[in-house]
Amino acid sequence: MLLSGSADGYLRTHDPRTNSSRAMENSVKAHPGSIQGLQTTGNLVFTVGLGERFVGSVSLNFIAYLGPVARQDNLALSPTRL
Repeated sequence: MLLSGSADGYLRTHDPRTNSSRAMENSVKAHPGSIQGLQTTGNLVFTVGLGERFVGSVSLNFIAYLGPVARQDNLALSPTRL
């Protein structure tokens, strides 16, 4: 599974094994603005929206937005290989 965050605020999943023109499998609106970064841990994805003071959380089990998580000033998301 490949994840992408976009300028429209959506987190999308892609399956590179499919050979169809429909590359996007699922999507969920994670932020009102663009997604600046994302990080995975287990079946959770944490996203940071550009200029926002909260971190969004998404469950990959259901591809559902779980809600904001309080963001601390020292919080840093690091790039993660999937």
